[in-house]
Amino acid sequence: METMTEDKVLVRQALNGDSSAMSWVQSIAYEVIDKKNYFLCKKYCANYHHIFRCTLDLLFGAKEASAPLCDFGNDSFEWMLQFLIHKNRLKNFVEKDGEKLLHYYTFIIHSVPLLERWKDHRFGRRIRVPYYIQTLHQHAVKVFLYLYDGDDIQNIAQRLNMSAKEAKILKTSIEKALINRNKLHTLYPTGAVTHTGEMISEPDHGQTESSNDLSLPFPAPETLLDQQKIQEALKKLDLIEQFILSAMDIDNLGANDVLAAIQEEGLQHYQGRIIDHIDKIYYIRNKARIRLKQFFMDNTLLKETES
Repeated sequence: METMTEDKVLVRQALNGDSSAMSWVQSIAYEVIDKKNYFLCKKYCANYHHIFRCTLDLLFGAKEASAPLCDFGNDSFEWMLQFLIHKNRLKNFVEKDGEKLLHYYTFIIHSVPLLERWKDHRFGRRIRVPYYIQTLHQHAVKVFLYLYDGDDIQNIAQRLNMSAKEAKILKTSIEKALINRNKLHTLYPTGAVTHTGEMISEPDHGQTESSNDLSLPFPAPETLLDQQKIQEALKKLDLIEQFILSAMDIDNLGANDVLAAIQEEGLQHYQGRIIDHIDKIYYIRNKARIRLKQFFMDNTLLKETES
């Protein structure tokens, strides 16, 4: 019978609702999140640092005091934290043999599944490789994902220990399979998705003009509630999600102001949520944006079917 290590005892206590044990679990998670969050945010920033002040690296973001703070860093940190302390991951740790929680978290934070799920969250996407692509070659899935991320075929070949010729042939096979099904856009998307499901161009990495010339990641706040479909979709969000999304995206309030308003209304413990920090505000807002887009798309499809 396995002897429970100190780490496992604490994790089990955290699962049973011990707040001190959960604080310890979170402190271990913080150790691995900081560097990974810093790396991913800067790698996938595009040109947003020309518009916003970076909360992770003051020298990296916009220098103007009037520039708004970027919320991607805080939101990303909170998402990684929730990913690591999820009860299923903690249960898996308890069932593992002789492992330190720090080692367990280090493995997860550098894993491909976490990276892909982080991209899903960050860009509001969910990439699924079609079965007919998976069966083309043993490396077809990896090549598809690398191409989706804009990687060069020469780099892909080196990563997968393939010859450049073999990689190019596989790339062509993937493209032909998609073209035959009119699905090439799933491999080479043209931009990010807004609240309404419309495509907008990503910022040009070489562009250094004023912020008015750069594509923002979301539509202008004053236009968000102008559409009836968006209004209908908003009603499907819960009270806190509606409150935060409207306050930040419509009224353009900062996270600190929204947090203060929630506390004034006595909603900081609404439906089991503990909203005691601005990171929670960013996290709820980002999830609400994704849900809003999905509700909007579902509502649109339903009406198209009815008509």
